[in-house]
Order: sequence, then structure tokens, then C-alpha cells
Amino acid sequence: MVNVIYLAAMLAAFVVASSPDWGWLIPALGVLIAVNGLGHLVGSLATGSYSPGLISGLILWLPLGAFALVASHGTLPQFTFWAGVGAGLLIQAVAASVLLISLVEHRLRVRPR
Repeated sequence: MVNVIYLAAMLAAFVVASSPDWGWLIPALGVLIAVNGLGHLVGSLATGSYSPGLISGLILWLPLGAFALVASHGTLPQFTFWAGVGAGLLIQAVAASVLLISLVEHRLRVRPR
């Protein structure tokens, strides 16, 4: 389901980004999905196990994110491109913080016997 949401968001961004006011969406989503794809790889390497989303992250999302970044870097004004990259990093940081906080809260609630 998350893959469908990511794909729909990327396709919507390509449509909306044709407007000069929304061009920053392409690099923002490029950062989000590339970092997400890499995150699955890092998670798998850190735990020494398979991380759900690893295959789709490496085969689909990482290349699509890299393509979005490379294509938008060549076509957008520098300020718009870097604003999008910054927005993507900020959104990723917020999402990672929410995930980390929820994991810590869950561990505090679930105490081993």
C-alpha cells in the first residue's frame, strides 16, 4: 500500500510540477523516495536480516528518486532545486523522528517479563 501511495505522489508531483510555483516538488519527492529506498538497505545491513521493502526500494524507488533529482537539477533554477532538496530532507527528518519516538514509546510500554 505504501508503494502505491509513493507512486501516486510521484506521478501527481510530475503533473503539478509543470507549474513554476510547484517545481520544488520533484526534488523533494526524489529525496524522500531515494532516502527511503536506501533506508531499507541500511536497515537490512544493520540487522543482518531482510527488511520488507528492500527489493522494491533498491529496484524501483532508489532509481526513480535518483532520476527525479538528476532531471530536476538540470531543468529547475538552482534555488528551486535546493529548496526542494531541503524540503525533502526536512520531511524525511520529521518522519524519522516520529518513527523513532513511536518505537521508543512502544518499547517503554512493552516490558519483558
